[in-house]
Amino acid sequence: MLDKKMREKWKRAVMLLGCMALVFSGCGKTGDVKESGAVEQKTAAEQAEEVCGFIRKTVAGLFGQAVADGMTIQYGGSMNAGNAAELLSKPDVDGGLIGGASLKANDFNTIVQAAVNG
Repeated sequence: MLDKKMREKWKRAVMLLGCMALVFSGCGKTGDVKESGAVEQKTAAEQAEEVCGFIRKTVAGLFGQAVADGMTIQYGGSMNAGNAAELLSKPDVDGGLIGGASLKANDFNTIVQAAVNG
């Protein structure tokens, strides 16, 4: 376990996950093959939640739940007006990287509103 000082530092950690962190699931709409052979489609938000949740659970196992809950884990696959609400509705996605959408007032406002409504 980490000493108290290091646990406090980890609680303030911010982790940004881009498509490379999601590469196992394709960073977009992909499918998981079930035992029956059927393919379950997953959105980028579902994939992001799965990966962010896995990271949070791993950190909790290593350093304790308080550290995991205190961390900020953000989606880095270019959050935009079209995907912000779904991404930010996921419990383990704490925020996101805003690219070109930050230069478009209406799009940025949509993202801000999605964050407020989370």
